[in-house]
Amino acid sequence: MGAEGRLADLSEALKAFDPTSLEEPEKSSWYYYHGLSAVHAGDRDEAFTRFKAGRKAVGDHPLIVFSLGQEHEYRGETKQAFELFDLARYPKIPSAFALSQARFAYLWEDLDRALDYLLPLLESTYDLKNADDRNCFVNGLPFFADTWTSLAAVHILKKDFSAAGKTLEEAEKRLENYDFTYLKMFNKCLTTGQFDPLVKAAFKMSASEQDGNPWTGHTRLRAAVLASQASEDFDHAADLLSGPTFSESDFPWLEDMRLLARCALARMRKFEQAERQLRAEFLKKQPGLFELHHALSFNLLAYQNTLREDYQKKRIPG
Repeated sequence: MGAEGRLADLSEALKAFDPTSLEEPEKSSWYYYHGLSAVHAGDRDEAFTRFKAGRKAVGDHPLIVFSLGQEHEYRGETKQAFELFDLARYPKIPSAFALSQARFAYLWEDLDRALDYLLPLLESTYDLKNADDRNCFVNGLPFFADTWTSLAAVHILKKDFSAAGKTLEEAEKRLENYDFTYLKMFNKCLTTGQFDPLVKAAFKMSASEQDGNPWTGHTRLRAAVLASQASEDFDHAADLLSGPTFSESDFPWLEDMRLLARCALARMRKFEQAERQLRAEFLKKQPGLFELHHALSFNLLAYQNTLREDYQKKRIPG
């Protein structure tokens, strides 16, 4: 059974309980999942009503506050949204929600706030010391590469091109069990604008990974996207993007990342009509755009940045 089916079952199960008769933490959980079920049913007005009722009933429970903030953001009510996000920051909320908060701040061009949401993730990784991917995962933190890449994206948008490198230098001093080779190469490519070393490294990594590994499609597509950006031949670039195939174990959003890369290629080649059509298709599939670390790791942050105005127009009432 898929997630939607499980949430539908949960929604029915919640009806068996009177939330006013519950004690904490069950009471807060009831209101949170009651609102979440409406989100997944696509009824955002009902979700907004439910999360408001939940906050009134249980106070500033972090998950409910964060969720109500999301609903305000969805309605284009950014002042209320960020006031709520500021009340419910990591570690009060899961690290994945903090990445979402940073994405919202980026989408509304509040880069200082995006940093404020991300820096606690970095500090918690420093406290952990062992930055092995598995250790970060079991401790509820993003992989260090995702945290660093998110921070790097914000610094680049702020035109502070040395900050990401300084963070890597600090991380090398404070973290254990982590190979910084790829990130140092990536940072150098971002600094110089020359991505040939990263293209070669990405193709080498993709060739060494076995089918069925959940990262295989990701690595192969990243190699193809980076190579397509360096190609001077449009047909060759388009063929590169079409090349990678995905299995059931691959991330479902990779096809949308390929679509974003095609949008960027059309922009680069000044195919205006094709770009308009591709952009509309992408925004339909990824209306919230990609999180910062995904966009930058495929070197598509600059292009995605051109979509922020489209995103904002869909959120602003009227």
